[in-house]
Amino acid sequence: MRCFSTAYPGQLFKNLFNKVAKITIWKLILKY
Repeated sequence: MRCFSTAYPGQLFKNLFNKVAKITIWKLILKY
């Protein structure tokens, strides 16, 4: 259970990072 509770926030952080990365990439593309 402890492993799950520590891995779950990591998964959320990874999903959040992917969303931010996509938004940043799109902003760079639209800027050019």
